[in-house]
Amino acid sequence: MGSCSPQLPLICLSDQTLKPGSSKWVKVRSDVRKALEDYGCFEAKIDQVSMELQGSVLKAMEELFALPTEAKQRNVCPKPFAGYFSHNGLSESFGIKDANILEKAHEFTQQLWPEGNKSISKMIQLYAEKLAELDMMVRRLILESYGIEYFIDEHLNSTYYRMRLMKYIARPDNDITAAVGANVDNGANDNADGDANVNDDGASIGVKVNVDVDQC
Repeated sequence: MGSCSPQLPLICLSDQTLKPGSSKWVKVRSDVRKALEDYGCFEAKIDQVSMELQGSVLKAMEELFALPTEAKQRNVCPKPFAGYFSHNGLSESFGIKDANILEKAHEFTQQLWPEGNKSISKMIQLYAEKLAELDMMVRRLILESYGIEYFIDEHLNSTYYRMRLMKYIARPDNDITAAVGANVDNGANDNADGDANVNDDGASIGVKVNVDVDQC
């Protein structure tokens, strides 16, 4: 007898009627809580981040990672691994604190170019802003589901965001070198084919994400 592979719950967060207090909100709130309790994450169908914006950000990332190494290394941060980081030539990443704030996005590009890059700054800021709005919605749903909505504003006001732009180098099929060891990520993960989630029983749940779905 065949068995079906477990799948992550798919929850629609793009419905225009999804407003706090609505019947749709109450239903989604329950679905989000159950998904997180059972799987630790879920797939979210969203329309807040347009395909055009996603494409623009990917093109901007190509330009960023094509910079000379000495330029990329100017993306520094006192916190370890929070700035530019390269690992064994198989992966590299930039770190941007408060990327959803335009001034901070400008500061990031000014690290890389003496004159900055306003176009890339704005794209990164807008993308981060949309993801932050989605994150705040999910946090509100979770806190309400546990009956602690009294703390929502305090919690959200104490939240800041750090964006990481990551690039992985494709290796030949016969090269089994691991670019990054097993790790746990939080937040939103866009277009993350090949990721897997491990539930409380230790079972691995493969994730195949399409361009219209984010993993939360």
